[in-house]
Amino acid sequence: MSTELFSDTLHAVSQALRVPVIIILLFLIVVSIVCLGEIIVDTFTVRRKLKRNMPMLLADMEGKKTEELYHVIKDSQILSRYKQELLQLLDNKERTDDTLCTMAQSSLNKEDILAKKSVEITDIVSKLGPMLGLMGTLIPLGPGIVALGSGDTATLSASLLVAFDTTVAGLVSAAVCSVISIVRKRWYRGYSGLLEAQMECVLEAIREESSEAKRQPTAQA
Repeated sequence: MSTELFSDTLHAVSQALRVPVIIILLFLIVVSIVCLGEIIVDTFTVRRKLKRNMPMLLADMEGKKTEELYHVIKDSQILSRYKQELLQLLDNKERTDDTLCTMAQSSLNKEDILAKKSVEITDIVSKLGPMLGLMGTLIPLGPGIVALGSGDTATLSASLLVAFDTTVAGLVSAAVCSVISIVRKRWYRGYSGLLEAQMECVLEAIREESSEAKRQPTAQA
């Protein structure tokens, strides 16, 4: 009797999850559609802008002095936060090389954190989608199998329809968000590499000016 009680309780719990699972799957589909729209917009706005201007800025920075670098960076068409991080190094050029390297690494780490946050939602959906889709498949199969045993084909058909629909919903939302995560991660790796190269140009210019400043008193003596 206790076994039947446990089985009935488990069955009641699983059937109680049926509606919440379907609602969450519908929500995941909406999220995946929104994220797909965002990446399409970014492709034709931010992505196109950075794809052209980030390498252009790096080429313009080659061989420049710190004063020239300041104007080149300020007049560039990159993201404002990238400008701020590069200009921050120039504003603190009087500090030691170790301090500047630490500041540069801190900025890169901050960009890495922002990149990870930007794909958190799509990463979560890509993992939850298949799991909830499987739950939505298995939950209606119980009543469907019972209906098959009693010859109730209408209930069986309805249960199978829900099972297939939830599977498709989970897989589609997961597939869309998984592709979005992959694309965004590739973009951010490229941006991070270019930003690191730009920071290295700034640091190299600061080092050269510092070396020249140290050599001048010796030459005058």
